[in-house]
Amino acid sequence: MVVSEVADADAPERLTNGLARHPVPLMLLARLAVERRVGEAGASGRVC
Repeated sequence: MVVSEVADADAPERLTNGLARHPVPLMLLARLAVERRVGEAGASGRVC
């Protein structure tokens, strides 16, 4: 998970409509790729 913010002037109008002129908070939830044979080993498998 990544947390950040974007300046009000750089944000799309649909995000800033009705908001005060402050930076707009952002959160990105990313899914990391894992090789199948490593992923099949489960949480106890070794990841390198």
